[in-house]
Amino acid sequence: MVLRGRDGALRDLSSIHGTYRAVQETDRAIRLAAAALQPLSPGSVRWLLDRPVSNSGRLAARLRELGPALGLPWTVEVVRNPDHELSETLEVVVSADSAILDRTRAWLNLAALALLGEPPPWLLELGGSGLDVEGG
Repeated sequence: MVLRGRDGALRDLSSIHGTYRAVQETDRAIRLAAAALQPLSPGSVRWLLDRPVSNSGRLAARLRELGPALGLPWTVEVVRNPDHELSETLEVVVSADSAILDRTRAWLNLAALALLGEPPPWLLELGGSGLDVEGG
Protein backbone atom coordinates (compact mmCIF):
# COMPACT_ATOMS: atom_id res chain seq x y z
CA MET A 1 0.00 0.00 0.00
CA VAL A 2 1.15 3.51 -0.84
CA LEU A 3 0.05 6.51 1.22
CA ARG A 4 -0.27 10.06 -0.12
CA GLY A 5 0.19 12.54 2.72
CA ARG A 6 -1.42 15.95 3.00
CA ASP A 7 1.82 17.38 1.58
CA GLY A 8 1.36 15.25 -1.57
CA ALA A 9 4.41 13.07 -0.87
CA LEU A 10 3.98 9.34 -1.47
CA ARG A 11 5.11 6.98 1.26
CA ASP A 12 5.01 3.26 1.89
CA LEU A 13 5.37 1.30 5.08
CA SER A 14 8.10 -1.11 3.94
CA SER A 15 10.97 0.72 5.64
CA ILE A 16 9.15 1.76 8.78
CA HIS A 17 11.32 -0.50 10.93
CA GLY A 18 14.65 1.13 9.98
CA THR A 19 15.94 -1.81 8.00
CA TYR A 20 16.18 -2.38 4.28
CA ARG A 21 16.11 -5.62 2.38
CA ALA A 22 16.09 -6.12 -1.35
CA VAL A 23 12.73 -7.24 -2.61
CA GLN A 24 11.41 -8.06 -6.04
CA GLU A 25 10.29 -4.43 -6.46
CA THR A 26 13.74 -2.92 -5.77
CA ASP A 27 15.03 -2.97 -9.35
CA ARG A 28 11.63 -1.88 -10.65
CA ALA A 29 11.62 1.08 -8.27
CA ILE A 30 15.13 2.08 -9.35
CA ARG A 31 14.12 1.87 -13.01
CA LEU A 32 10.95 3.91 -12.42
CA ALA A 33 12.98 6.58 -10.59
CA ALA A 34 15.47 6.75 -13.45
CA ALA A 35 12.69 6.97 -16.05
CA ALA A 36 11.09 9.85 -14.11
CA LEU A 37 14.41 11.69 -13.77
CA GLN A 38 15.58 11.40 -17.39
CA PRO A 39 13.10 13.90 -18.90
CA LEU A 40 14.15 16.42 -16.23
CA SER A 41 17.77 16.28 -17.47
CA PRO A 42 19.27 16.68 -14.01
CA GLY A 43 22.80 18.05 -13.96
CA SER A 44 23.69 15.45 -11.39
CA VAL A 45 21.96 12.99 -9.11
CA ARG A 46 23.43 12.13 -5.74
CA TRP A 47 21.91 9.35 -3.65
CA LEU A 48 22.51 9.49 0.11
CA LEU A 49 21.76 6.27 1.95
CA ASP A 50 21.67 5.85 5.71
CA ARG A 51 24.73 3.88 6.91
CA PRO A 52 23.06 2.63 10.12
CA VAL A 53 20.24 1.04 8.10
CA SER A 54 20.87 -2.65 7.52
CA ASN A 55 21.82 -3.57 3.92
CA SER A 56 22.16 0.04 2.73
CA GLY A 57 25.55 -0.93 1.29
CA ARG A 58 23.89 -3.56 -0.89
CA LEU A 59 21.36 -1.04 -2.18
CA ALA A 60 24.21 1.39 -2.89
CA ALA A 61 26.01 -1.26 -4.93
CA ARG A 62 22.84 -1.99 -6.92
CA LEU A 63 22.28 1.71 -7.61
CA ARG A 64 25.89 2.11 -8.77
CA GLU A 65 25.48 -0.88 -11.05
CA LEU A 66 22.17 0.19 -12.62
CA GLY A 67 22.75 3.96 -12.92
CA PRO A 68 24.98 3.99 -15.99
CA ALA A 69 22.91 1.25 -17.66
CA LEU A 70 19.82 3.44 -17.21
CA GLY A 71 21.51 6.51 -18.65
CA LEU A 72 22.01 8.27 -15.32
CA PRO A 73 25.55 7.90 -14.02
CA TRP A 74 24.52 9.03 -10.55
CA THR A 75 26.67 8.94 -7.48
CA VAL A 76 25.77 6.98 -4.39
CA GLU A 77 27.07 7.59 -0.88
CA VAL A 78 26.38 5.70 2.32
CA VAL A 79 26.59 8.30 5.09
CA ARG A 80 26.04 8.39 8.84
CA ASN A 81 23.30 11.05 8.82
CA PRO A 82 21.73 11.77 5.44
CA ASP A 83 18.83 13.61 7.10
CA HIS A 84 21.17 16.35 8.28
CA GLU A 85 22.86 16.66 4.88
CA LEU A 86 19.52 16.77 3.06
CA SER A 87 18.13 19.37 5.45
CA GLU A 88 21.16 21.64 4.96
CA THR A 89 21.65 21.43 1.18
CA LEU A 90 20.67 24.15 -1.25
CA GLU A 91 20.03 21.52 -3.95
CA VAL A 92 16.64 19.99 -4.78
CA VAL A 93 15.92 17.14 -2.37
CA VAL A 94 14.01 13.92 -2.99
CA SER A 95 12.61 12.51 0.23
CA ALA A 96 9.28 11.62 1.76
CA ASP A 97 10.48 12.38 5.29
CA SER A 98 8.32 15.26 6.48
CA ALA A 99 10.99 16.47 8.91
CA ILE A 100 13.40 16.89 5.99
CA LEU A 101 10.76 18.41 3.68
CA ASP A 102 9.89 20.99 6.35
CA ARG A 103 13.52 22.17 6.48
CA THR A 104 14.65 21.91 2.86
CA ARG A 105 14.56 24.75 0.37
CA ALA A 106 13.14 22.78 -2.57
CA TRP A 107 12.02 19.20 -3.05
CA LEU A 108 10.90 16.95 -5.88
CA ASN A 109 8.07 14.47 -5.43
CA LEU A 110 9.93 11.79 -7.40
CA ALA A 111 7.75 8.93 -6.20
CA ALA A 112 4.64 10.62 -7.58
CA LEU A 113 6.38 11.27 -10.90
CA ALA A 114 7.70 7.73 -11.09
CA LEU A 115 4.27 6.22 -10.46
CA LEU A 116 2.30 8.39 -12.90
CA GLY A 117 2.48 5.76 -15.62
CA GLU A 118 2.24 2.78 -13.28
CA PRO A 119 0.01 3.66 -10.33
CA PRO A 120 0.22 1.35 -7.32
CA PRO A 121 -2.60 -1.16 -6.91
CA TRP A 122 -3.51 0.43 -3.55
CA LEU A 123 -3.25 4.15 -2.89
CA LEU A 124 -4.58 5.66 0.32
CA GLU A 125 -5.13 9.42 0.12
CA LEU A 126 -4.62 11.04 3.54
CA GLY A 127 -5.04 14.64 2.37
CA GLY A 128 -8.07 16.72 1.61
CA SER A 129 -11.35 16.47 3.44
CA GLY A 130 -11.19 12.77 4.25
CA LEU A 131 -9.70 9.40 3.42
CA ASP A 132 -9.98 8.06 -0.10
CA VAL A 133 -8.85 4.56 -1.05
CA GLU A 134 -8.13 3.65 -4.66
CA GLY A 135 -7.31 0.19 -5.89
CA GLY A 136 -8.71 -3.26 -5.80
